[in-house]
Amino acid sequence: MIDLASWEPVYFQVPDPVAQKSWHRFGVEVRKAGSACVRAVDRAFHLSMIGLLGGSIGATTTSALIDVIIDDAADPVYKGEPIEPPQPRL
Repeated sequence: MIDLASWEPVYFQVPDPVAQKSWHRFGVEVRKAGSACVRAVDRAFHLSMIGLLGGSIGATTTSALIDVIIDDAADPVYKGEPIEPPQPRL
């Protein structure tokens, strides 16, 4: 919509002044709304990436701690690497 609105001054030349004014108002409103929409998406994207990064750090830390427990031969429950089912590692 922003691309269409950017062509507003030259793309749709209406011979009727009222229709042309309405078209111009459409272009102005879409350019303004489109910019606000892009800013909102960018902000939400950044916040999402920060959250995913935090989640991945937590998952990696937890996985490393579990590996220490699994690989501890001194643990009385330790019976070696499981054969079935396979244990996925992050």
